[in-house]
Amino acid sequence: MARHARKQSNSGIYHVMLRGINRQNLFNNDDDLHKMISILSECTEISKVRLHGYCLMTNHVHILVQTGEIFDSETLPQFMKRITIRYAMYYNNKYSRIGSLFQDRYRSEAVETDAYYLAVLRYIHQNPVKAGITKTPSEYLWSSYGNYVGKPDFVYTDMADSMLGEAFKSYMEDAEDVETQIIGLDEEIYRLTDVELSNAIEEALKLPVSIIASLDREARNNALRLITEIKGSTYRQISRLTGLSIGLISTISSM
Repeated sequence: MARHARKQSNSGIYHVMLRGINRQNLFNNDDDLHKMISILSECTEISKVRLHGYCLMTNHVHILVQTGEIFDSETLPQFMKRITIRYAMYYNNKYSRIGSLFQDRYRSEAVETDAYYLAVLRYIHQNPVKAGITKTPSEYLWSSYGNYVGKPDFVYTDMADSMLGEAFKSYMEDAEDVETQIIGLDEEIYRLTDVELSNAIEEALKLPVSIIASLDREARNNALRLITEIKGSTYRQISRLTGLSIGLISTISSM
């Protein structure tokens, strides 16, 4: 199948996502997370891009990055190639594995308005909250949130700071409609309604959605793994239909 051409951003800003192949973990411990942050820092300097934000999750990474002739940076593909090659070499060597680490090529979307830029930055910082890992973005150590409220380091904070000023914290922690404001990075993505997802679950499992939470642990976890593979489903929907927490669903899905 032919690949779709990536939409070029007039602003040079892109929301990028990397995912582990077959949803496998990209980070197994703090050392792995520290290594990726070190690689992001190194590649940001080498490529001369502006890294506006990032969030490292168990099996995927979100990046908000800006390229452009005005600061003589490398292109987005060059920057992403540097990151993925360096981290894959580190990971494969450490865990004695071979082959691809990342699923397909990275996915990206153009970010071309101030409002959407802020919405994407908030979405990135809200990822651990959405996954049920923390209650607020400030509690998560593996994102750029701390760079905005502490030392900027290699993260370019000037743009968001100029827009939000002292309102940064309140804006980033406002989770209302944060998921629905962001365009899906998968060009073929679509969402099922709750009724459609409920019917798909019952057809796949041959049992009512209402009893999934009461199954024994192994059966429940196996059911959740199957459900999260249903195209068009979201953790939030699955939580709503089954009564199980988003954090549990996310954890089981990545196992």
